[in-house]
Amino acid sequence: MGVHVTHGMSSSDSPVYRLDIQARCRKCDGCLRARAAYWRLAAINEMARAQRTWFGTLTLSPDIRFLVLSRARHRLAAQSIDYDTMTEDERFTELVRETNPSITRYLKRVRKESGSQLRYLLVSEAHKDGMPHWHLLVHEVSQSEPVKKRTLQGQWKGGFSQFKLVAQGESRPAFYVAKYLAKEARTRVRASLEYGSPPEALALQA
Repeated sequence: MGVHVTHGMSSSDSPVYRLDIQARCRKCDGCLRARAAYWRLAAINEMARAQRTWFGTLTLSPDIRFLVLSRARHRLAAQSIDYDTMTEDERFTELVRETNPSITRYLKRVRKESGSQLRYLLVSEAHKDGMPHWHLLVHEVSQSEPVKKRTLQGQWKGGFSQFKLVAQGESRPAFYVAKYLAKEARTRVRASLEYGSPPEALALQA
């Protein structure tokens, strides 16, 4: 990414300026690899300073999938937008938007039941049918506020959930979660504020 300005003179001796802006397209292989590398490093940083980290997957049950799709169609129809005429990427974006409130409520329930100040990285990926599912890392901030597996799994009301405690010093889950960001441009990321930032940056947020 960068900006380059050149100038010259027109035939009428008036100055002519040309502005070239190089910006990320966010869709090519290079941009996707850069995005994956950024979040992989951020996840490794978070895992290194967390007391414990959980690696999990969340999916939607058939009835919830139907409900999400119906709500997305209804919301778009109210805006005179036909869901069926949208591209796959556009549909996925709308389905993720429709499920975001459920993700927010899930995280709030986990924090409330566990009493833990958790940090997280969540990546939404599309199933073959275009419906989202999620891969996530949940980091425990305090040793005195652990979160239990049954809380992480039990508080997800949307379908199947599975969590595994990451071994101390293990970094493979960070690579696993980040690899989905290099596969498709439509993959979405959601994370805690200042995720992956140095400890001093987080202290300023406190």
